[in-house]
Amino acid sequence: MTNTRTLLCAAILAATSAAASAGDTFTNPVIRRSAPDPTVIRADDGHFYLYSTEDTPNTPIYRSDNLVDWTLIGTAFSDTSRPSWNPKGGIWAPDINKIGDKYVLYYSKSEWMGLKDAGVGVATADRPEGPFTDHGCIVSYHNTGVWCSIDPFFIEDEGRKYLIWGSYWDTFGIELTADGLSVKPGARKVHIASNFMEGSYVFKRGRYYYRLVLRGCQQHLPHRLLTLRERARPLLFQGRHTHLRRRIQRSAPRQRLRSRTGTQRRDCRRRRGHDMDAAARLRT
Repeated sequence: MTNTRTLLCAAILAATSAAASAGDTFTNPVIRRSAPDPTVIRADDGHFYLYSTEDTPNTPIYRSDNLVDWTLIGTAFSDTSRPSWNPKGGIWAPDINKIGDKYVLYYSKSEWMGLKDAGVGVATADRPEGPFTDHGCIVSYHNTGVWCSIDPFFIEDEGRKYLIWGSYWDTFGIELTADGLSVKPGARKVHIASNFMEGSYVFKRGRYYYRLVLRGCQQHLPHRLLTLRERARPLLFQGRHTHLRRRIQRSAPRQRLRSRTGTQRRDCRRRRGHDMDAAARLRT
């Protein structure tokens, strides 16, 4: 199933245009509690479902009819069903998809600066509200050699399924099996980008792929939203040039975002997603 993606902020504008014209307004943040790194899908029941980093333990799930008013309806996991691999790691930066008849949730599991222990796992459910069944880790330093294996993003292109992941140092992509639950046998990882980028979001428009990323994360570095562009061909072309790293089309103005209370790890993640302002993903 191919999903249509757009930035959540654009979707909010479209979904609320009628209400706004009637005089109704809304104010950010639309979720008034910490919900970093949000990912959103419009499910078969017509509702929108949002999943985020587990500042609410076990990966919170919110539901909305209009992308503005959100209700916490539960969590993807419980204390007993949460992923058991990397037991000290938190569940960060999920990515929700519909593949076949399953809701497929990719997620990171990591401790702060757990460069060699971090990895990306996958869980499935029959319904968007769960419960989700974990299928374990699919990529990590131990099976790919990629440090800081977090920030997963799934994309299907020309009938093939891919996982894009990695944060801060390098970003990679690799082809997945048809069900999206494991790396395709014989697939090789492809280097996509370096230079302190994270939170990849990739989509295709016409003759080009576009990759939205955040650059900067450490406490004293400014955060910028970058757009990179590459001509369309097989997504993970393994020739001389790999995709999505050759041209920066535009960059948001530099700005230093306000840090929030908590540890440095929390500050880093909340800059990316606390107010649902940057690169949230909507899948319909």
